[in-house]
Amino acid sequence: PIEIDKANAMVLRVKEHFAVRAQTFEEVAEQLKEQLLTKKALEQLQERAKLAMVEIKETGDASTSSADFELKTLKNISRIDSQAPVEVVVKAFAMAHPKSDKVAVDTVTLADNSLAIVIVDKVIDADLSAISAEEMQAIGTALATRLGDQAYGVFVQETQAAAEVERL
Repeated sequence: PIEIDKANAMVLRVKEHFAVRAQTFEEVAEQLKEQLLTKKALEQLQERAKLAMVEIKETGDASTSSADFELKTLKNISRIDSQAPVEVVVKAFAMAHPKSDKVAVDTVTLADNSLAIVIVDKVIDADLSAISAEEMQAIGTALATRLGDQAYGVFVQETQAAAEVERL
């Protein structure tokens, strides 16, 4: 069985086996061409993003460098926000707090291999006095559950790494 996640596993059956062989250039040419074009496009995109980041850091304004980018402005993002891609939210909360009158800028690769420039212009500290006792209890429970999930994941990885397979 192949474990996909905690709740799902998959069992495969091989119906037909083909001997290992080197593929001809004609068989892989189209795939190779596509990979090379994708790699080149990604390199150009990363280079353009670096230039845009420098410009945004200097001016603090993304609108001047957004001519060839899609610009989305999201305000008051929280860690559990669903209006932004998860990768963007994680990157935004991992970035250093911006200095006064400056912005923090970084890039992140999204799940679809596109690139996002993340700009944080200010960070608002949480007001813990506004959180009720029930909410604090729920947060504590969620954190404990997450910690338990991580510990379980480490245990599974270590167990799988230490497992010995015996062929009969």
